[in-house]
Amino acid sequence: MAPQNIQHLPSELLIHCCSYLSSSTRDIQNLRLASKALNNASSLFLLDSLTVKINPESISLLEAVSSHPIISKSIGKIRLCLCFYNNVPDLETRADLMGECNRCVFSHFVAITRIFNSVEWSADEEQQFEMIKERGHSVLQALSYAEMGMNLDSAPETIHPETIQLITNALDAYQRRYDDQQMVLKDGTHLSRIGQALSKLCRPLTFELYGYDITLKNEFFPENSSIALMKERFTSDQVCLEVMLHAMTTRGQNLTVEVERSFGDTFKGIFNQLSKYQIFPARFNVDFNVPKHMELFRPTELERDTIRSILQKADHLSFSLYWWSKQHPNFGVYISKERFIEMEHLASFTRTFFDTESLQSFALNLHDYSPHTDPPYISLYDLLPDCRWPRLQFLNLFAVPFHQREIQKLVALHQNSLQVLEMKSLSLLSGSWKNSFEALRGLGKLDAVSCVWPMGGEFGNGDNEDDLVHTFDEKSACEYILGIKGAENPLT
Repeated sequence: MAPQNIQHLPSELLIHCCSYLSSSTRDIQNLRLASKALNNASSLFLLDSLTVKINPESISLLEAVSSHPIISKSIGKIRLCLCFYNNVPDLETRADLMGECNRCVFSHFVAITRIFNSVEWSADEEQQFEMIKERGHSVLQALSYAEMGMNLDSAPETIHPETIQLITNALDAYQRRYDDQQMVLKDGTHLSRIGQALSKLCRPLTFELYGYDITLKNEFFPENSSIALMKERFTSDQVCLEVMLHAMTTRGQNLTVEVERSFGDTFKGIFNQLSKYQIFPARFNVDFNVPKHMELFRPTELERDTIRSILQKADHLSFSLYWWSKQHPNFGVYISKERFIEMEHLASFTRTFFDTESLQSFALNLHDYSPHTDPPYISLYDLLPDCRWPRLQFLNLFAVPFHQREIQKLVALHQNSLQVLEMKSLSLLSGSWKNSFEALRGLGKLDAVSCVWPMGGEFGNGDNEDDLVHTFDEKSACEYILGIKGAENPLT
């Protein structure tokens, strides 16, 4: 926004401009020029959240916002995207990045094909799908060629020049991110700058740590899209570029131990900065992909004490870890030879992370970790501390292996407080679902429950969708758990 435009805006509108700031320090600087008008405005509507990345522009933006006398008071949520990049000119890294893009685009293409094959379409829609197929084959052919380490300038004529340019643009965009990031990493002050800026805010209540860039598109189409919308998005260069850039950004930092170490050090370093400036968030969310080297994320005893002290007043905690089942040779991703030790590294963090009795709600999400894709080296209470949450009201568990005895322990500890229980893709390692449902009826305060895609026990490994759909009645199970009159255990 031009300075002259900002200067002449009425104060009522000027306040609302705060919520539309782009990632530009110029906008902030221009806005600061009008701080007198902001101070005189009576509206309380201000920018309430800020996304921060590890690059010069984003950190400068955070510093400018934190120094503003008005905007700094309104920030209630900080989203930290801890994305670290590789140097594209390295041929091996370049090929690996193209491999990640290839797998990502292929998975989306398969999803679109399944949707198309599941229902009847009109002749016009079939024609649109043919355009999607042509685009998909062209992009996948080019990515496969680049993944083999071949120079795109010498690509065969069957690969469209427009597709080659698309991939080149994605690599160039990724390289620019690498170059920008090196500017803040070379002096090693990025953590201290973030910490100092955060200390000037009015103690934001919510912190979210991501291992990827949440501002990038991660899908070609939203749920229940039309074929026309799928075609429009799948053939859009801008959408394709963002999806590929997201794939490179998300999985790229797991390609080398050096980059992953930068991620791990910064991840743990954020907690040190929060401790240094006595910032105690009420809500804290962690969300990233499974690292190749989990030991880099295992906190020391001192770091564990730091994490506990920061979260001592938290009432909501969420921990999500993705891409477990992709740790398979067919996906081109590293497999640890010491999986049990790897899971112990993870548990060392989660047990510390959830070790606060002030919790009212928490979520634990291992996403696609399940027995039929990965051995269950760990279960629910291996990941949780040996403590009771007397105020716990909401619990969300996703893809967590567990034993029946752990459900009974959960009920015994929280039968007088838990009100909402959400379960999805849980894997029963021992005992039975029948008895687990029976045990859950002991949650006397429970008002709402969901149980989607149970695995193990009576449902085998849960990898056969058709069998599960026909043998599990979620509504009956939930009504039974809630103790609704007349409801019976569906597994009796």
